[in-house]
Amino acid sequence: MLPVIPAQLTPPSDAQLRLVRRIVTALVGISAVIIGACFPLAYFYAAQARLTGEIVVEARLFAGEMATIAEQNPDFWNALAGSADAASVGTLEPPRRGDAQGQIQITRRIFRNSDGRALSPPIPDIALPWPTISTRSDFLRGLGTVEVSLSLQPALWNTSALSVASIAFAILLFYSLREFPLRLLLREMRRANYLAQHDPLTGLFNRTVLTQQLEKALEEGRDVALLLIDLDDFKTINDSSGHDEGDKTLQFVARKLTMAARTTDMVARLGGDEFAILLVDAPSDDVIIKLCDDIVAALREDDVARRGTVGASIGISRSGNEARTALEILKGADLALYQAKTEGQNLRRFYDPLLHEQVRLRNAFESDLRLALSRDEFYVLYQPQVSLKTREVEGAEALIRWHRLGHGLVSPQQFIPCAEALGCIKEIGAWVLRQACREAASWPRPVDVSVNVSPLQFRDPQFLDIVREALENSGLDPGRLVLEVTESLLLGDTDHALATISELHAIGVSVALDDFGTGFSSLSYLTRFRFDAIKIDRSFVQRAAEDPRIMAVLRAIFQLAHSLELGVTAEGIETETQALLIASLGCRKGQGYLFGKPEPERNFVSRLADTPALVARM
Repeated sequence: MLPVIPAQLTPPSDAQLRLVRRIVTALVGISAVIIGACFPLAYFYAAQARLTGEIVVEARLFAGEMATIAEQNPDFWNALAGSADAASVGTLEPPRRGDAQGQIQITRRIFRNSDGRALSPPIPDIALPWPTISTRSDFLRGLGTVEVSLSLQPALWNTSALSVASIAFAILLFYSLREFPLRLLLREMRRANYLAQHDPLTGLFNRTVLTQQLEKALEEGRDVALLLIDLDDFKTINDSSGHDEGDKTLQFVARKLTMAARTTDMVARLGGDEFAILLVDAPSDDVIIKLCDDIVAALREDDVARRGTVGASIGISRSGNEARTALEILKGADLALYQAKTEGQNLRRFYDPLLHEQVRLRNAFESDLRLALSRDEFYVLYQPQVSLKTREVEGAEALIRWHRLGHGLVSPQQFIPCAEALGCIKEIGAWVLRQACREAASWPRPVDVSVNVSPLQFRDPQFLDIVREALENSGLDPGRLVLEVTESLLLGDTDHALATISELHAIGVSVALDDFGTGFSSLSYLTRFRFDAIKIDRSFVQRAAEDPRIMAVLRAIFQLAHSLELGVTAEGIETETQALLIASLGCRKGQGYLFGKPEPERNFVSRLADTPALVARM
């Protein structure tokens, strides 16, 4: 669950505030002016259009009346012709109408002949208040014209009153629209500034702020030290307990680092499970070492919100002759951190200039490893697996080896973890599987062949297709193929693991649990997953003769496996005494240097062809 961002967020700068206020004020001011002027103008033009329509109708009506009067009154004809007085026309009274405010609006009429000359004084003979509107209508085919006028002053007064109300409304609207969006915008700006400078999960500063503060301290000529802190096996926590538990762990680490650091130090989260502490006016190395030890000890404390403890590796870099810029200090701390993680867990290491050469060698190693498959530098050896009773060879484990060009043989303990970190273990593992199936298909006796499968390879969506393809192309009987997995790949998505194992069984392939007894939950896996066999780790075999408790554990494991109908193979048998002891405890199959070291395929084939039962003394 993400934490709530604190209310006290980082405020925007003064320049940002001034710019935002100006933009918001301008936009809201324009909106208020438009809204304030819209209602009065709309009212005035609507009133003008209404009154214009009315006097047009009125003029047409009077024109019709004048035509009727002219037909009945010869004097009117003479007046129109300009030969008589038209005073009789003035007997017609104009109508009176009231507006919305109760004011009386008077319509004034003027009758004119075809030349435009007034035939009578205006009716009524008064001056209409400004402004006015007028319209004319002809009658008797243009011999006369009726002109009707009307004052717009009442409508103008109403518009003025409405304008006052609209201005007051616009002012209120201006302040309302200005203050509320401005506050909302400033709040979002503070939030955006906070998110731009802080990690939202832990509330710590981010890499950008850390780098800026580091550069500033260096520009001021201050002595600084940078601690890069990387959690050990954090991926296991995410895989086994879920991302919610991983988030709680990161928040727990953030609290512990903040408590351990000085008030003048800056604690930041750089991303993932990597944190940093910037010490300005850095203390001596001894004080920094004590701080690192306190951090490691604090992180190993249990927490009610989490399960278990967490470890951390720390890389330290100080400003000086070897690190003069922020980038150099960051790079130095990163190199020191890599060195600490390479040597183990819960370690701290100071930056050493020699680490640059180590990085160069590491990059070259990784580059060669990526190209090793295309260069055909890998090959497979086979170590015999024999019956402890008859010493007959019953199978072999396929073991990859790498002959690096220009460097010679590289230990699997060195390049396999690197291949897993680089992600190329999937391609390498697929090659081993195809090679082992192809070579085992031609062996003189149909013994089993065991192939190790990495967690990344096992989780690959194409893994089952790769197994089917290897079996089909080689012609190997699926019943002879044993895939060895470790319990680490069973952590996390157990549903996917169960489904994959079921599909392998459907193909006819066996699945064995390797390094049994080294994990913390192996017994639970025996009941949840349908393994066909287990392999006892060599550490048990090496100490069995010296520790009665280990003998008791082995005896119990063998009895349990027998009850569950699981095959058992003991690894690391190097002496005849160990072989006899393990056999006496109930183990049926063994593997180790006593029976044969890993050897090329041609040697193993010769071993199978020479005798079906081999008793080796090596």
